[in-house]
Amino acid sequence: MKLGPIAKGVAILLAWVWLALPAGAAEKPKLTEPPKALTGIFLGNSYTYYNNSFHLKLRKLSQSLDEANKKKFYYKMMAISGSYLSNHALGAAGMIENFKHKKKKGPWGMVVLQGQSREPINPKKKDGFVEAARALDKTIRGAGSRTVFFMTWAYKKKPEMSAALEDAYTKIGNELNAYVVPVGVAFRLGLAENPDMDLYFKDGKHPSHLGSYLTAATFYAALTGKSPEGSKFTDGLPEDQAAFAQKIAWKAVKQYYGW
Repeated sequence: MKLGPIAKGVAILLAWVWLALPAGAAEKPKLTEPPKALTGIFLGNSYTYYNNSFHLKLRKLSQSLDEANKKKFYYKMMAISGSYLSNHALGAAGMIENFKHKKKKGPWGMVVLQGQSREPINPKKKDGFVEAARALDKTIRGAGSRTVFFMTWAYKKKPEMSAALEDAYTKIGNELNAYVVPVGVAFRLGLAENPDMDLYFKDGKHPSHLGSYLTAATFYAALTGKSPEGSKFTDGLPEDQAAFAQKIAWKAVKQYYGW
């Protein structure tokens, strides 16, 4: 995707701002062993469902790289526009505990929790985020499933959000002994490395098509401990964009987990 001279100049300036900021969370993740879950339900909002939902891209990406388990991957989404984690804490128990499907034998392999974009770092909302995470984690563990957090990204024009979000998700993951997928790290690294690869929708908050693909690639890398590089599944993106996302996803998870 080509940017005009002015837009490109702004993008480069933003990239330099991102590079000048402190990199990464102060706290390091305790869990670094990939869960290798073949089934999962994703609880989130528009960050999850934009661009026909990244969980569908994750399934196809996983199938393209794991022929042996191709028929075993099964993911569902439960997303509410603009929702906070507390909204899911009120009503997700049935889907976590009782959902049945022929491809899902027993409990979900994982239940993925994604908070509202600023919820974990908003002074008025962050306590509610932690309380909801604790409540959901209790439900998830009681159902025999595993809690996984979807670390979200900073707004395009507010890169200072990045370190705070990374730290907030890492802290709640460590408190609950839950795995954290560092999508926010991937967005930070991607924007810094090549601002021409626009990861954002025009509002500067939601993911672009490429941003959703990067999210899926980061989940694949984090869940399997393997690089998504070389996958032929591009979700209709130009090959150079898909290859960029695959490379950045692998770089992000290795950096975050210290692999």
